[in-house]
Amino acid sequence: MLAESVSWDDVLRWCVLVDTIDACDPSTTFIIVFSPVHADFPVMRQIDGPAEDGHLAKMVLCRMLGVRPRMTPAIPSQAEPPAPANDNNPEPTAAALKAKAHPTRSRPLNLVLR
Repeated sequence: MLAESVSWDDVLRWCVLVDTIDACDPSTTFIIVFSPVHADFPVMRQIDGPAEDGHLAKMVLCRMLGVRPRMTPAIPSQAEPPAPANDNNPEPTAAALKAKAHPTRSRPLNLVLR
């Protein structure tokens, strides 16, 4: 429990190390700091333990602190589509598409009209 004499300036100087998080590996450790920029949500960073425990540990810590966790998408959105894995077959050019639509012979025909 915090004393009533603790000010926001005092809280901004705190850095809290949290370990022994329920349902996580014993080596999982987080650092929690409070930032004036993110006053509604503490900054939490995993500094030790398996990466797989990160999401679960953040949920447990949010529950313990009484804050709503920030939801991040499982798959980040991409601004542009990824490059094709097989670049041996590049996209056809406009000239190649036109050539396919209107096939021509490679040699001219030598027709003699009589």
